[in-house]
Amino acid sequence: MDKLRKLQAEKEKEEREAKLQAEKEEREAKLHAEKEEREAKLHAEKEEREAKLQAEKELKMEEMRTQLELARIQAQAIPVISETASAMEHCMAVDAPVPRLFRRCDVGPKILSICAVIWSIPCFLDVSYSDEDDNCYLLKLPDRQSLPGLVRLYFLIAADVACIVFFFTLQSRYDVGPKMYCQADHFLTLTQHHQQQTCFKD
Repeated sequence: MDKLRKLQAEKEKEEREAKLQAEKEEREAKLHAEKEEREAKLHAEKEEREAKLQAEKELKMEEMRTQLELARIQAQAIPVISETASAMEHCMAVDAPVPRLFRRCDVGPKILSICAVIWSIPCFLDVSYSDEDDNCYLLKLPDRQSLPGLVRLYFLIAADVACIVFFFTLQSRYDVGPKMYCQADHFLTLTQHHQQQTCFKD
């Protein structure tokens, strides 16, 4: 009986030790799994922070490059802005409330044509010197009875008409002579668009 109880006690002791060992191993495995999970979580958070910092760094670098590019554009745009301001001042002067004939700058051909007409009027007449008065010049039409007089008259008429047609046709068809006019245009600045009136020359 004593041996049986002793064996039973040893068996129970072994079972308790085995149970304790199993519980210990289970706890160690659980702790190891939790430790690995925490480490994986910390590693993921670390990678996320590093990625976020890298993205912010790249964004700042891009902003710096953009600012440098804007500064370069600004340095190049200063002469253009100055010329635009001068053109606007001239544009405002050209666009003053004056008659259209004088507001536009294409009156040169018209003036030349009018001068050609005025200049050619005496050429249609025969200018001769009078013996009676040293300061007297007589104007009379060319002699239509003679061939040289008719040729001279028709030649002057044809030359005058050709001069008028040349100036008016050339000016209207090919826009001879500068024309200043104003129109609304969007001038690109560094940060925004300003709608301004600028003057252009054809």
